[in-house]
Amino acid sequence: FINKSPFLVELVTSDFEITGCIYLTTVLQSWQILENDPAFLPVTDAEIFSINKGTFWKVPFAAVNKAHITSIIYKSSDLAKLTSKIRA
Repeated sequence: FINKSPFLVELVTSDFEITGCIYLTTVLQSWQILENDPAFLPVTDAEIFSINKGTFWKVPFAAVNKAHITSIIYKSSDLAKLTSKIRA
């Protein structure tokens, strides 16, 4: 069992903006989640906005292909707490 904490993020792809929770451990830095396997990033409580079509929907779970993510914006202030634990 690996203890992970949820962090609210906005993931941006060429077609979608996805807001939801990703899960990080205290030893995993945020950029590593895009480089490590598996190819899909699990996101819970996802709100998905289609940039091209202007549609919006909510889902309890989404698997986002990491190859399509162009940016990650952290919405959670708790990320600073996690980062300080990593540096300590």
